[in-house]
Amino acid sequence: MEKIIKKLFISGTLLVALAVSCTALTSSYAADENKPPKDTTFELTIPEVVTLSKVDGVNIEQASLGTINEDNIVAEVMTNSSYQIQLSAATPDLKLNGDITSSQFIPATANVQAGVNGWGVKNANNIYDAVTTTPKPFYNGVMTGSTPASVNLPVGIGVAPTLPNGTYSTVVTLTVATQP
Repeated sequence: MEKIIKKLFISGTLLVALAVSCTALTSSYAADENKPPKDTTFELTIPEVVTLSKVDGVNIEQASLGTINEDNIVAEVMTNSSYQIQLSAATPDLKLNGDITSSQFIPATANVQAGVNGWGVKNANNIYDAVTTTPKPFYNGVMTGSTPASVNLPVGIGVAPTLPNGTYSTVVTLTVATQP
């Protein structure tokens, strides 16, 4: 009985293997010339990615009264797309000692002048523009290479000789958005 089972098992395996082998050959290699080949579409979507890795703010230790005091907001941006840097501030005016209720301030303005209270950031056209409560574009860029792009946003501050001494400040929000 033991031998018969082995023989049936072996011959059953060969028969199944032969049937599978024959079926595969006839269905895989037979071509129906009346049916055109089928194409398939392959799609891979890469999402837009943007990273703002570093932002350095403005720090003017000693403001000069007769000139426009200048410094830069420096941002490092990494993206796989064109991008835009936008600036905004909940309180755009520079307030004495950061006190938003202070009546002493340097207003955000597009008309920055030496000897006149006012501050602004140069936009893509290299013209001073006021930071507002709504995000406003100041720079458009395109990534080239695989290292972060360092972007300088020039800030100018004019100070009138009658402005009381102290530290004037505000918090500016820098937003980076990808562009199509």
